[in-house]
Amino acid sequence: MKRDLCAALFSVIAFLPGTALAGYCEDLWFTRNAILDRAGICFGTPLGQAVFDNTGCTGSSVNLAPQFISLVNRINEAEALVPCRIDTSKTQLDLKDLAIRQRLVALPIPEERGQGYGCVGWLGPAVSLLDNHDPQGQAVGRIDPGDTVYHFHLPVGDWSYVTTEAPGRVGLKSAGWIQRNWGTQNMCAQQAG
Repeated sequence: MKRDLCAALFSVIAFLPGTALAGYCEDLWFTRNAILDRAGICFGTPLGQAVFDNTGCTGSSVNLAPQFISLVNRINEAEALVPCRIDTSKTQLDLKDLAIRQRLVALPIPEERGQGYGCVGWLGPAVSLLDNHDPQGQAVGRIDPGDTVYHFHLPVGDWSYVTTEAPGRVGLKSAGWIQRNWGTQNMCAQQAG
């Protein structure tokens, strides 16, 4: 019942101007364009040039591997459903984890309309957050005891992309991929969402 109520609230909030919907759309925009950037596309908009800078780009048309074509199509469908409208004349995104996301090997896709949940008061040990959903990935962040851990992205197998805040502080502390079965682990003092 509580989870259903939280999901309903997220759905309502997502359609209010300037709230979660904007973050959801920017998240989708970043992931789609990061895939294209890695394939060598040259961006023509101020936002694309500011976020990806066109270093090493090869042109305005690129070839994607089949798994990336499928992923870009999935993101395009999600953007059309909302619908998302990103102002590409601006020169920055409001993604709190943008600097970390630019370093990731595996790019996360947000849950539908920004739905997700949080783990308030991490009870587990300190855990490295990785740049990939692979145990051999590089550490890009960390969860420490007491942190709040947010999960707003689709899992990949038993991996989740998470963002964290330190106790008593508002704002991003770190982010990255963690191998965790969130449904069966009791690693939170309290869960929200």
